[in-house]
Amino acid sequence: MTRIENRTSSDLRAEIQGRLGFFPPFFEPAADRPHILANLWAQTVSSYLDNPLPALFKEQLAAILARYCNVPYCLLSHSCTLRPLGMGAKAILNLLMTPTPSIEELRNKTVGGPGREVQFDFENDQAKVDFVLACCVCIYFNVDALSCHEKLRRILSRDNYDDLIVFLAYNRTALTWAEAHPEISHKEDQRVQQNLDALILAEPALRVFFENYLELVQPMTSTISYDVEKKTLLEQIANKSKELKIQQDLAIHNSKFTLLGEMASGIAHEINNPLTIILGSLHVMQSLSKSGLQGGELFKEQITNIGSTTNRIVKIIKGLQLFARDAGDEPRAVASVDKIVTDALSLCQSRFRNNSISLRINATETGNLKLRCRSAQLSQVILSLLNNSFEAVRDKEQKWIELDVSTEASQLRIAVTDSGPGISRDFTTKIFQPFFTTKPPGKGTGLGLSISKGIIEEHSGTIAYDGAHPHTRFIIKLPLTNGVV
Repeated sequence: MTRIENRTSSDLRAEIQGRLGFFPPFFEPAADRPHILANLWAQTVSSYLDNPLPALFKEQLAAILARYCNVPYCLLSHSCTLRPLGMGAKAILNLLMTPTPSIEELRNKTVGGPGREVQFDFENDQAKVDFVLACCVCIYFNVDALSCHEKLRRILSRDNYDDLIVFLAYNRTALTWAEAHPEISHKEDQRVQQNLDALILAEPALRVFFENYLELVQPMTSTISYDVEKKTLLEQIANKSKELKIQQDLAIHNSKFTLLGEMASGIAHEINNPLTIILGSLHVMQSLSKSGLQGGELFKEQITNIGSTTNRIVKIIKGLQLFARDAGDEPRAVASVDKIVTDALSLCQSRFRNNSISLRINATETGNLKLRCRSAQLSQVILSLLNNSFEAVRDKEQKWIELDVSTEASQLRIAVTDSGPGISRDFTTKIFQPFFTTKPPGKGTGLGLSISKGIIEEHSGTIAYDGAHPHTRFIIKLPLTNGVV
């Protein structure tokens, strides 16, 4: 590693971005002082990033300790890092709600045998992991620390133990640094931007915890009643979660009807056109009847027209009913991919035609493919993406939108591409945040992509903006198992 005194702030910033993919706000207070920045970065690399302890365990421990920091940056960034490591929102909430360990409890509890273990199985021995985490909290607060050190030496190998102590020391430094610089904002951290919304959408109680964690997590004392503490915490979170769920459902409901309002003229045309055909056919039949003619083949043709166009109207109305209803609490069921796509297209194709927008559909590979899902929600996501594309290209010289549905390895892939030039790099990290929108006032709620992201991730999939494509493209991927999610 380059000597600290020979490195500039620009050199360090480039190295940090190269290693992490972004420059965390954690380092911003030292950005103009290379000797401080180099010191922080060196500790981060050696004690945290390159520490051989399992990544999931490191983030779990960092998140638990961050509960006691007065600045929320570390709590939010480490909690959000747990998600790409495989922890779901509910599991993260349960981890953060773990009561502060009692001295008496740890003094009377031990795990493992009398001697040092050769290798500690972090992945498959959760009881020991929980015990290690509890000991680490006591060591952090220097409460019965000598006893906790001795207990850890019994169950950890020498390397594991020393790596853990180094990591604990780094956490103390990091939390002290964060408290000394309360201006550090978690909102500017890429890990938070990419994961927080999905976590809160999946488990609204997490928002309650993050907003109230200093009140909910009691400091280390020897007199805390842990059953009472956890019961009170659960009650507070449950009450506030109900309020958040109502607000969240209302936001989703409003966003759907905003989208329907934007498409209203197109839907009206979609219904008016077949009604015109029906009325025309009835007029022909009435004329034939008045003239006393049997009509023959012409009469049969008009009846066929009435039947097919009536079915078309019924299909549109069913699509509206499907889209408008609240499907969030419905159980998942097997649905064909073709039907999911067709339900979305039934509400927007006429709008594209009326505005001279070319809509290309490529879905030849998925004729028999089925998903176990909430089909109304997936249709909503596709419709939302198509509507975003419509708004983006309606006034352009070249107006086209392409919907491509295919399979890729063990995944279903849905891509929506339009003739737009793409999204500015300044916005790509924000487009999935709630209420963020590039549309002018009165044109959209900013909830479409945020809600879509939550729906797709609830189906164990991903939705992402394809910045490498020359035009504007969003790609949805859903996992397949023998053709069924």
